[in-house]
Amino acid sequence: MRVLLLGVATIALSGCSWIGIGGHGHHGQYKSAKQAGCCVGGKTLSRWNMEAGVGPEFTTGGDAITGSDIHPGVAALGLGVNNVTMKDAYKTGVRAELGGSYALNPNRKLTMQGFYSEAQGEDIAWGRQGVNTLRGKMNDYKS
Repeated sequence: MRVLLLGVATIALSGCSWIGIGGHGHHGQYKSAKQAGCCVGGKTLSRWNMEAGVGPEFTTGGDAITGSDIHPGVAALGLGVNNVTMKDAYKTGVRAELGGSYALNPNRKLTMQGFYSEAQGEDIAWGRQGVNTLRGKMNDYKS
């Protein structure tokens, strides 16, 4: 899966358009392959392009719960709150992206991109009250 994602990313970042939705003739494409540059078999770049991708989303950092920053009044009640990282609070998620672009000329383009991601919450230890451990499950993460 990683090899596939790296291959797609390599092609996408190279500036080549191999799945563009260019029209036929000079209206939808640049005038010549020499002016616009080419990617595959001497074909010209397309003005309109669409990109899509789906894959895993890994949480790399951040805090879900910062127990070290709780109010002193909570600690006075005998409650201890744990520090829980995002990586511990959520499973590996899924991310989907969809985007499109319009090339104004070979060096400039307008791009619009959107994404949706979600990850399921894990069952974690929130903290403690005396000798009892407080456990719970995080809500699912969506963005």
